[in-house]
Amino acid sequence: MVQKKEFSKEEALRKALDVFWQKGYYNTSIQDLVDALCLGRGSIYNFFGSKKRLFISSLELYIKQRNKDLKIKFETNPAKEVFKELLESIIYTKGINKGCFVVNEMNEMAVSDKEVSAILNKSEDDLINMFNSAILPLSKNSKENSLDISLFLSNTMKGLRVLSKMNRDKEELSKIIDVSLGVLDKI
Repeated sequence: MVQKKEFSKEEALRKALDVFWQKGYYNTSIQDLVDALCLGRGSIYNFFGSKKRLFISSLELYIKQRNKDLKIKFETNPAKEVFKELLESIIYTKGINKGCFVVNEMNEMAVSDKEVSAILNKSEDDLINMFNSAILPLSKNSKENSLDISLFLSNTMKGLRVLSKMNRDKEELSKIIDVSLGVLDKI
């Protein structure tokens, strides 16, 4: 007797995330999701409600995992090392560089969809706060200075993600990283 494979919502969200990440929200069809999730259209709508709800759930899963991973890195490693690793990992991605899912969606959906924009804004606030918490103990100056640097590093990461997705010269991008990390030495 053939056993029925049990449905895993998280596994389905991860598969959907891969599709949305590769194609973007607007270029992803329901058929793309049917093929990737190995679910019928009706099942997708029953489990997730709509393509947009599936997208939002995937985006939230991505952000939650990113925040969890970053929190662990900052708790277990010196902040400067974590920032260096984060920035370098952007330009030394192996295989197809599909960019950062959050940055991609900031470019694709943040302008046209208020709900997605709110999620992305909260994600950015969370990231900046996490950076600020890591930088604050290093800062000899002021709380405002560490926040300014957190904003700067978050912005630098996004810029590097866009430039690396365009396959810019790695030596050029390395220089951006060096200048950016130099800011941490001046606090």
